[in-house]
Amino acid sequence: MKKHFFLSSTGLLFATLFLLCFAACTVPAAYLDPTLGGESGRVMPVEGRNKAFNQKLSFGPYHSGKVKRGWTTTTTSSVSGISEVQHEKKKFSFMLNDGSGNASEVRLASNLSTSDLVIFEDNFRIRMDGEDVFAGVISLKDKGGDWDFAMTNLNKIVVFDPAKGQLTNGKETIHIEEERRLADGTRTIAGYTGFNFLLDDKLVGSVDLIDRKGKVTLSNSLSGEQQFVLANAAAALLLWKGAE
Repeated sequence: MKKHFFLSSTGLLFATLFLLCFAACTVPAAYLDPTLGGESGRVMPVEGRNKAFNQKLSFGPYHSGKVKRGWTTTTTSSVSGISEVQHEKKKFSFMLNDGSGNASEVRLASNLSTSDLVIFEDNFRIRMDGEDVFAGVISLKDKGGDWDFAMTNLNKIVVFDPAKGQLTNGKETIHIEEERRLADGTRTIAGYTGFNFLLDDKLVGSVDLIDRKGKVTLSNSLSGEQQFVLANAAAALLLWKGAE
């Protein structure tokens, strides 16, 4: 009886250690709203987010060209379509396509102030307050038209001053709100875990930033062009977070 008890206790010990290790090694993930789950949305794991050189991003049918990174420090010239501004600003650009005819060029910069937004275009359609702005322009190829993209408070983790943003072409506006829940619904005080995209107050997509590789989820209710625009915005957020 003692021998069986000893073996049982040992088995229990190993089982406990295994569960503790499993919990510690489990990769965290952001909360995914049930309205995007199942057949309502398409969940796409990201590849290439953590590459240091020759970085190319891909998820689902979306593939980027090589991501180009740099800095802006003066006001005397223009590089890659972005005018130089005072102080050091991180910038990057990439092209994205979906293999179905949709293609884009995306130009972005971070560490901006509101007054810096004219570096993209004189009629930039989003006005953000503060000195912590991440913004850019998504230029759709062939179909024409630009979507302006801007986020603020990305470097803050306080609940009462959340990160937020917008994506607009002047006719349609998509709001971007931070997600602070983990996959099991637990709220974290350590900052946002990802972002949700809302069109007419309806959740239409999300991007998981806490997952090491990242995940993008898009609603099947969107048109192909709308999905493509959101894929561009999701790629921008993944690359910003990956570069920090």
